[in-house]
Amino acid sequence: MLDCLHDMREIMTTKEYAEKHGTYWEAEARVRVRPESNKCFQNVHTESFKFEPTDEEATAQIERNNPHLKVERIEWVRDMTHKAAELTNYYNTKSFTGD
Repeated sequence: MLDCLHDMREIMTTKEYAEKHGTYWEAEARVRVRPESNKCFQNVHTESFKFEPTDEEATAQIERNNPHLKVERIEWVRDMTHKAAELTNYYNTKSFTGD
């Protein structure tokens, strides 16, 4: 029965993923840990978005979600919908067994 369910799951293309879930964007930033923080060392952070953020929007969200980080600069902002589609397909086709 599980094999039957496995065969029924469709693999989505990037275009189909975007139509169903919208686009997926990532911004990678060069960061530093604020001196008053006791968090471990970190110099790069990647944040996800459902829209294409400007550098200012990416900086604001990263610092809001990670108050221990100070963004020095945004390295890149990319449409990563293909990555989201590939991961969704991987997890939905039972290639992943939860190990």
